[in-house]
Amino acid sequence: MRSGLPAICGLVWNVVRPVESPEARQLSTRTLVQDEESWWNPWRELDGVFVLHVDLTPDFQRESHAVSMLDALEKDRYHRLVSVRARREFALCRAALRATLARRLGCAHRQLSFGYLEHGKPYAKVAGRSVHRAFNVSHSGMHGLIAISGQNCVGVDVEERAPRRDLDGIGSFVFSPEERQLLRIATGREKVQLFYRLWSMKEALIKALGTGFSLSPSEFEIPSPVLQGGRSCVFRFPHLPSVAWKLQDLGELRFAAAYACRMSPPPEANSVRTRNRRVPPETPSSQNTAIGSIRDGHLGRDKLFPTRCLVPARS
Repeated sequence: MRSGLPAICGLVWNVVRPVESPEARQLSTRTLVQDEESWWNPWRELDGVFVLHVDLTPDFQRESHAVSMLDALEKDRYHRLVSVRARREFALCRAALRATLARRLGCAHRQLSFGYLEHGKPYAKVAGRSVHRAFNVSHSGMHGLIAISGQNCVGVDVEERAPRRDLDGIGSFVFSPEERQLLRIATGREKVQLFYRLWSMKEALIKALGTGFSLSPSEFEIPSPVLQGGRSCVFRFPHLPSVAWKLQDLGELRFAAAYACRMSPPPEANSVRTRNRRVPPETPSSQNTAIGSIRDGHLGRDKLFPTRCLVPARS
């Protein structure tokens, strides 16, 4: 959820536009809003993970156009949402996701649809056939982030920093002893930034793993190099040491943010020797092909559909 330390808040960040084929560009010309007129923009591209920023500022014209890009099922979901804010967040983020996936997959906009597995986990389909493309969505306040990865499970989180919270009280439930100690020592703006920096990384990891909050954030700890101000590291869950995750802090002045993406094992790690016999490595459901997840809300009022990285049945 939220993030950012004073030492790194002023880091320069670059916007990297995705590479797209001429065919994909041609397909998108007649069906998608041009980038300069849209409410989403390429924001980061690191280690195969492409991140979009979505501007969620209230705008009737934008929202109307976003709704027009949704399919019938999505429009029905939009109209069933009670909160004006929730409708705006869903429409703007889902339309941005649709447009970007269509472009990157090289398909026409209306060929793209979404299916859902158990617990509401969505996955993308082109002309009715599921595609192996991982994605994850998060939004907070006026900002949304969409992370897209080719094959590996990915989770993203964004949080606008809210200083008037009981940060130590919340931290006692979600942080490890060492993390709580760091939070107790920090004061003022530094405390706010530290809290949301830690939380955004923890939620990104949980969303990438796909088990929801059945795994307590207090049961694992952000690695020391990142606690000390580093921007990225390799992370392993204590209960799943054979699976490595790239954890990347994306925090900047406007908000705290992070993504986590499962790292592909090296060829020699495809099997593990146990005495004189070969056995496959530990392979939980989260090591299968990734599907996406949509998250509505922010810290304090989450409605989370976690990514479990299951392989959808081919239709």
